[in-house]
Amino acid sequence: MLGINLYPNALLLLPSYALMQTYAIFKYQLFNLRIVLEKSIIYSVLIAIISIAYLAIVLTAEKVLQSILGYQSASISLFAAFAIGIMVIPLRNRIQALLDRSLFKGTQPEIAAENALLRQEIAQSEKYKTLSTLATGIAHEVKNPLTAIKTFCEYLPQKLDDKEFLLKFSRLVGREVDRIDGMVHELLDYGKPAPLSLKETDIQRLITDTLDILSNKFLAHHITVTCTLDPKPCTLKIDPTRIKQALLNLFLNAIDAMPGGGKLTVTTRIKGIKDYRNSDNPSNPLPLYSSNPVFEISIQDTGCGIAAKDLPHIFDPFFTKTDHGTGLGLTITRGIIEQHGGKVSIRSQVGVGTEVRLEFPYSD
Repeated sequence: MLGINLYPNALLLLPSYALMQTYAIFKYQLFNLRIVLEKSIIYSVLIAIISIAYLAIVLTAEKVLQSILGYQSASISLFAAFAIGIMVIPLRNRIQALLDRSLFKGTQPEIAAENALLRQEIAQSEKYKTLSTLATGIAHEVKNPLTAIKTFCEYLPQKLDDKEFLLKFSRLVGREVDRIDGMVHELLDYGKPAPLSLKETDIQRLITDTLDILSNKFLAHHITVTCTLDPKPCTLKIDPTRIKQALLNLFLNAIDAMPGGGKLTVTTRIKGIKDYRNSDNPSNPLPLYSSNPVFEISIQDTGCGIAAKDLPHIFDPFFTKTDHGTGLGLTITRGIIEQHGGKVSIRSQVGVGTEVRLEFPYSD
């Protein structure tokens, strides 16, 4: 119809259909397989049509150009067809990209449904992983105290008249039962945190009060405490009991990290202040904040530090490198901070020490 004889060259495109179909299947194998199988044939046919149309456009344009310029040289015809082909390639690629998006990306509802399914599968996977970790940790934490109690119970009938043994037995049973009871309470905290009882609290006073509670422990472990507070009074709307629990966990961890003594440095500051601007009353300057100011607490020890390979796991339930404790302390601490809209970050270097930073949203 166009005066161009495509036979038999067009037949060369037929074997490419199978290759195009295979390409489509492999390229989109991560999508729903049913969609690929249903649409790959359509894709192959349309790509073939695009290729034929592309060839027809190039040859037709070359014939038109030849009739206008009147050249007869085969080499000039070949060069002209090549040049026209290069100029038309962007249009061909654009049409093919549009075809890709139309056939294999799906409609917005389909994409939303697939994304929702993916998120559900990820959440389910994380849930099973957490349950597995919890089950393993619970079994380990309960087994140790029960083994100790069982061992003493086996000797009990033979040593009913041994007062020293009975005294050790009563102490051990009480200690191990308390250990299990503490773990159960921590599990309850982790599994179903109590609702927060928020109140305006002087956070810096809460920090110093918590340090005072542990003052005897610091002395016993030869730990020097340095506390540097932001000069500006800071009141946050928090649950003081829960925040004190989080701070106690972190301070006790620092003590455990320095069995031979060391230095604990606690620093607070309000991050986000750019400068001060005067209000109507020059004697009462108001702070000017950048976006999202935060109240930061830094807790830094000079202990043994945490290995780089362990840092990604320190918030995992039951992850611990000590012989005592359940490994739930940091997990619960992070939960408490995040309940308050804050975040926890940890930096550590083996042999140097560890720094824990807590950040809370702040508004004056």
